Amino acid sequence: MRDSIFGKFIREVREEKDISQAELARRLGHASNSYVRDIERGVFTPQPENLGSLARVLGVPLIRLEEASLETRLRDLDVKVVALLKDYRHITLKDTEAIVNTYKRIRRSKDGPHR
Repeated sequence: MRDSIFGKFIREVREEKDISQAELARRLGHASNSYVRDIERGVFTPQPENLGSLARVLGVPLIRLEEASLETRLRDLDVKVVALLKDYRHITLKDTEAIVNTYKRIRRSKDGPHR
C-alpha cells in the first residue's frame, strides 16, 4: 500500500504501548483488526472528527494525530495535483503555471504561519 505518515505514526505508538491491532480495534469499537490494519497500511486516514477516540485510546495528544493526518492529506493532495497535471497534457504552460500557483497559495494558507 501507500506510505502513510499517519499510518506509520499509529503503528509506532501502538507498538510502543504493546497493543495489538486487534486490541486497538476492539477498544475503538470495531469487531476486527481490519480498521487499524487499513489505517496503518495507508488505505485511508480517518476523518478529523474521528481522531479524538483514537487519541484517547492511544493516550497521545490529539494535536499529534491532527498533525500526522494533515501531513498525510497534504502529501496525498500533492500526488493528486501532479497526476492531474500529467493527465491533462493539453493544458498550456500558462494554465499549468496558474494551477500550480493557485495550489501553492492554497497550501500556504492551509499550512499557516508556522511553516
